[in-house]
Amino acid sequence: MQLGSFQPTDPKCERCGQPVVHNFVFQDKAFWHYSCLREGHDQRFKAEHIARSLNLALFVHESQQPA
Repeated sequence: MQLGSFQPTDPKCERCGQPVVHNFVFQDKAFWHYSCLREGHDQRFKAEHIARSLNLALFVHESQQPA
């Protein structure tokens, strides 16, 4: 087998479980539809925003950078 010639049989998206045919990303040793990966990043960003607004003490270290 040559480097770069590996083609998995029936790769599936880690998020939705549907087969990936086009417009996909290979990240963290897994296949993702680009839209599924983007949706996951957006959900994480929103969750972090809500957590910061509910408990600012969790993220104090981020705002106290040394000068």
